[in-house]
Amino acid sequence: LIPDDLFCALFRAAWSMVQKGDYWLDLRDGLERIEVEFAHLRRRPIEVRKNKFLVESGWHAGLRSLGKQLLHLRTACYIVVASLSGCRNHEIAYVRNDPCYSTTDDEGEVYWWMKSCSDKTDEGQTEWMIPLAAVQVLKIMERWAKPFQASIEAEIVLRRKANPDDPEIAEAMKHRDAIFLGASNRHGNLVRTLSNNASGDMLRDFLAMLGLGWEW
Repeated sequence: LIPDDLFCALFRAAWSMVQKGDYWLDLRDGLERIEVEFAHLRRRPIEVRKNKFLVESGWHAGLRSLGKQLLHLRTACYIVVASLSGCRNHEIAYVRNDPCYSTTDDEGEVYWWMKSCSDKTDEGQTEWMIPLAAVQVLKIMERWAKPFQASIEAEIVLRRKANPDDPEIAEAMKHRDAIFLGASNRHGNLVRTLSNNASGDMLRDFLAMLGLGWEW
C-alpha cells in the first residue's frame, strides 16, 4: 500500500499536471505540423523552427524536455485513472478508444462509466463507475495516444506488404485502439500497450521527478 502522505503528494502532482495536458499536446501537435510542412529541409533548419515555435508558445525548456514532459503526462493520467477507478494495471492497459459513457437515473443524477476488460476471475468485458474528473483525464489520454496508434497502423500496413501471413499483424491489431501505449527502445521503438513492468518503471520515474522516495 502507498503511504497516505505519499499518495496525497503523488495525486496532487498528477492532477496538477493533467490540468496542463492540452497545452503540452498543443505543443506536440504544433511540432508535428512543422515537421510535415518543412520536410523538404535539413534537420537543423527544422529544429530551429521548432524551438522558435516552442519559445513563442511559452515553452523555454527545449525539445527534449518537452518529450520527457509528455511521458510524465501519460504517467499522471495513469495515476489519476488508477486512483479514481480502483483498476488494476492490466485493466487500465485494456482501456481502448472512447471508453466512457454516462447513464442518468430517475432523479436526473448522471453516472459515468469506464469500459475495459478484466482477467481477474475471468470477468472479461466489464465497466467501472468513475467521477467526471477521470472522464476528462481519459479524453486527454485518447488525444495523447493518437500518434502512437498511427505508428501501429503504419506497422500493420508495412507488415501486410511484406508478408500478409505475418503473425505479428494479429499481435499489432490487439494494440491498435489502446490508449495507454509506449514505444520500446529494445524492440526498435515498436509501439505496444504498457506492460506491468513498464507501468512500474514510469511510476518510479515520476516519483523521482517529484523527489519522492518510495520503493515497493
